[in-house]
Amino acid sequence: MAKPRPKPVSSPFDALIQARQKSADHSPVQTSNPSDGRASRQLDGKLAKSTDPAYLKFTTYIRKQTHRSVKLAVLQQEREMSDLVEELLSEWLQTQQQSNN
Repeated sequence: MAKPRPKPVSSPFDALIQARQKSADHSPVQTSNPSDGRASRQLDGKLAKSTDPAYLKFTTYIRKQTHRSVKLAVLQQEREMSDLVEELLSEWLQTQQQSNN
């Protein structure tokens, strides 16, 4: 006599996985970047920053509390943290150039 199969164990993440699978049809287009052989992500015809040659990955250390607070504020504004950093650094450069003139 065959043993009965155990019921599949459900996960609290099942709904998230199903939603992700359904949204896979709307994911960014993968294209090939012949210059470096990597796949490039495109969204609305624009390269993702991680594959756009005009962008550079920048790593730095900041306090955890500062990171948490900034991340929350950026999320509430529906912005990207990298855009905020770019804006602040560009403004700082302008003030440096003005003070040197």
